[in-house]
Amino acid sequence: MPEVPLLARLVRDVEDRVRKTLESGADVVEKTIMLRKLAREIAKERADAINYRGIEEFKRDYELGRSPLIELEGPGIMYNDIVVLKRCTMASVMEDFMVDGRFPEHWSRLPSEYMKKFEKEAILHPLCILHQTFRDQLVSNIPKAEGVAHSLVIACRSEAGRIVYSRLGLSVAKISREKVEALVEGLACAFYVR
Repeated sequence: MPEVPLLARLVRDVEDRVRKTLESGADVVEKTIMLRKLAREIAKERADAINYRGIEEFKRDYELGRSPLIELEGPGIMYNDIVVLKRCTMASVMEDFMVDGRFPEHWSRLPSEYMKKFEKEAILHPLCILHQTFRDQLVSNIPKAEGVAHSLVIACRSEAGRIVYSRLGLSVAKISREKVEALVEGLACAFYVR
C-alpha cells in the first residue's frame, strides 16, 4: 500500500467541511469557490515548506526526489516543465465520501457541471478542485524572473484509465493530447509548472 500523501491526510481533517460544501444546494461556481478557499487555507499552513530561489531549483529538487511537494501530494515524474503524478493524491480519501459503497449523485454530477462551466479546466472528481488549488497556491511561492511560478493542470487520469484534458493546460504547455496520453499512461495527473 503506497504511503498516504500529506494533502490527503489534511483533507481528511477537514472532511466534514468538504462534505458540507458538496452536499449544499450551492451551484457549481459557489461550490468551487468554497473548495478553493478551503484549499488555500490548507496551503497557507504549508507555504513555508516551499522555499526555493527559483523554478530551476524546484525542478532539480523534484527530479532528485527532494521537493516538499512529493511529501504533500505523492511522488511524480518530471518531464521538462510537466509533473506527472504516479497516483491520484486523493485516492486514499475518496472512499470516505462514499455512502453505502457508492458515491452520492452530487459527487459524480459536480465534475460534469464544473467542466461545462470552466470549459478550459479539467477534473475527474470534486477533490481535484482542492488538489489543483492547493498545488497552485504552493507553487506560486516559487519566484521566477517574470513573477512567480504557477501550476496548471493539463490532464487527469483515473485508475480505470479515463482521461480528461484541460484545453488551457494543453495550450499553455504547448503539448498535444496524444503526447499527454502517453505521459500519463499507467500514472495519474499531469501538471504544467512554470
